[in-house]
Amino acid sequence: MKKRFFDLRKMSCTRLIAGGYALIICIGTLLLMLPAASADGVGAPPLQAFFTAVSATCVTGLVVADTATAWSVFGQAVILTLIQIGGLGFMSFFALFSIVSGKRMTLRARGLLRDSVNAAKLGGVQKLFRVVLLGTLVIEAVGAVLLLFAFVPQFGAKGIWMAVFHSVSAFCNAGFDILGTHFGAYASVTGYHNNPFVLLTLCVLILLGGLGFFVWQDIYENRLNFRRYSLHAKIALTASTALVLGGFVLFFICEKDASMQDMHIGQKLINALFCSVSPRTAGMNSVDFAKMSPAGILLTDILMLIGGNPGSTAGGIKTVTVAVLLISARANLTNTGSRNVFGRRLPDETIKKALTVVLVYVGIILVSLFALLCMQPEVSLSDGLFTVISAIATVGLSTVTLGEVMLPASQVLLAALMFCGRVGSMSFVLLFTEKKMPSAVVKPEEDVLVG
Repeated sequence: MKKRFFDLRKMSCTRLIAGGYALIICIGTLLLMLPAASADGVGAPPLQAFFTAVSATCVTGLVVADTATAWSVFGQAVILTLIQIGGLGFMSFFALFSIVSGKRMTLRARGLLRDSVNAAKLGGVQKLFRVVLLGTLVIEAVGAVLLLFAFVPQFGAKGIWMAVFHSVSAFCNAGFDILGTHFGAYASVTGYHNNPFVLLTLCVLILLGGLGFFVWQDIYENRLNFRRYSLHAKIALTASTALVLGGFVLFFICEKDASMQDMHIGQKLINALFCSVSPRTAGMNSVDFAKMSPAGILLTDILMLIGGNPGSTAGGIKTVTVAVLLISARANLTNTGSRNVFGRRLPDETIKKALTVVLVYVGIILVSLFALLCMQPEVSLSDGLFTVISAIATVGLSTVTLGEVMLPASQVLLAALMFCGRVGSMSFVLLFTEKKMPSAVVKPEEDVLVG
């Protein structure tokens, strides 16, 4: 019997999911290259269309052309569709078709759906998906309705499309905006730095999108009874709250006399909160990064790298990963060996996985930064590091105008980082390695000096 060179049934879930995203990116690129997609009616260059499709599908927000001025309404609709597919995970849409058609999902399909949302087990994955889908539709609809009160009085009927676009973009932590025609190209939401209603609405959408689907499920099932939440939900909520509040205080201290010096105290507080929320990992900015202090830039780097909660629309190393390592470090520093939190003990395997994720992320960032600076030595270390972290953490913030500064080779590198960040650093590495059976021979142990 002839052996198949390409057999979907034998491909790992990781490769199938990565291949699915790659296919969506290819389709998005072709659609964005159509004359109807560009504002000038000529059609976008292949690299511009490809970069935009990758950024939208990977819910990042990095752009080489301003979304409002470079793309038509059709092009913006393509981008928004890619954002929605990328935010929920493409397997979620296959599950939707299965539910609507009344067909029972196969075990293989359930496994793919589980891996696409990082679920721990197959059981209840369809129930989780229903919560995710319903929650997404409700939250995005409510967000759009709220934004209507700000956009329609200012932009008329066009404000309806703008409200929908920014609600979906914020919830999916994508960072795309279509405000360039009104506030200047690449201005993001800086034109609303004095509008607390818009900034707070976007903040809530970003936080809900980055909360994580499993946390949603816990809240849906247990309401506000925190004691009944799973350990994952407790750590995720605690870490997220600490990062938001800590970032808020630090940004206010760093930026009140820098990028926020012309604002009154109320505006400074709202913008400090937005600066704390957006880097994890929405990619919208309400202050000018050219005026941001070095301490503020570094704080943004850290928040981008940490990202949101696992199983959410956000990217980054993830809050729970960092929390697990901090808990393990505390146990080692106190020499207690106790990795207890909320009345539970963290298993060794979880700590090993968290450490691996961080090491892989840091390794990819350092190698990519080195490659970027070799290709473009005129780019400063600060700008290069900021852009690389923003790409792999699927944030979308940038301290430089990518379309003007980055060479084609650098844009391809950033696109690869965005894809890696959406698939997951460990999963991205596994794409190029074959699974090997562990050796049956166990070598003798020998201690080494560490630290």
